[in-house]
Amino acid sequence: MNFKTAGSVFGKHVNEVKDYVAQFSEAEKNKLQSKGTLDIVIKEQTLTLLDSHVLKESLLKEHYVLAEESSCRVLLHTYLTEELLQEGQMRELIRTIQDNRKKRNLPVERYITLTISGSDKVMVIIKKFEALLKVNILLTEIDYNNDLDLDDAIPVILFEEKVNISFK
Repeated sequence: MNFKTAGSVFGKHVNEVKDYVAQFSEAEKNKLQSKGTLDIVIKEQTLTLLDSHVLKESLLKEHYVLAEESSCRVLLHTYLTEELLQEGQMRELIRTIQDNRKKRNLPVERYITLTISGSDKVMVIIKKFEALLKVNILLTEIDYNNDLDLDDAIPVILFEEKVNISFK
C-alpha cells in the first residue's frame, strides 16, 4: 500500500483498504494493472482504488534480478555456472599480468612469453582458456613449467590454489 497517495484519499478506511489489497485475487490484480482503477467495497461503501495507491513488488526466483524504469523491464539470470566462474578467474589472471606489465614498463602492445607453474587441476583449466589469454595479453606462447624460477615469479591465487607466473 502506498500510504502517501492512499492515506489522504481513504482517510480512516486506509487500513481496511490495505487489508483488502493484501487479499487481492489474481483477477483483481490483473484488472487494477490493466485498467489502472478498481472499485472495492469497504463497509458497504464503494471506493475507487487507483494503480498509484498500490506499491507493486515483483517476486523473483533465485538467481534472477529485475530492473525497471518507466516502460522498460530487464530480467537477468545471474546464476554463475562453473564455466563462468572459471572465465572470471582467467580474467583476473589477465588483469594481474597487465598490472605487472605496467609496473615493469612493458608496453601492452608488445608480445610476451608467459610461464605458469601450478597444480595439474589449474593447468587443465588454464589450457582450456589459452585462446582467451593469448588474445588479451598478446602472448607468443605459454610455457607450462613446474620448474619456474621462484625469484622472478609472481604468486597468484587461482581456483583457491597458488599459481606462479612469470613473463618476458
